[in-house]
Amino acid sequence: MLSANLFFTKLFCYLVDATQNTTASDDRQTVMYTTGSYVICEVSCEFCDNKLGVTYVVAPDAKNEYKVGKFLLGADRLILPPGVTHPK
Repeated sequence: MLSANLFFTKLFCYLVDATQNTTASDDRQTVMYTTGSYVICEVSCEFCDNKLGVTYVVAPDAKNEYKVGKFLLGADRLILPPGVTHPK
């Protein structure tokens, strides 16, 4: 996990290097977040197709290039193993 201190539309999110059992949409969207402009694809569960977050495809601003290829996942979309809690 790269960061557990991100928010997306006021939702707590994780920025991670990789995911398992997910699929990324072929549809690319250009979006504007508080940190800049990005091209993203939605990421869903490969089994139930529930939307989990997005993956960054392009970050035109050099300060955000580290996010390209990473995933922004909504904490409210993840089921954690027993005994594990979200960071505070």
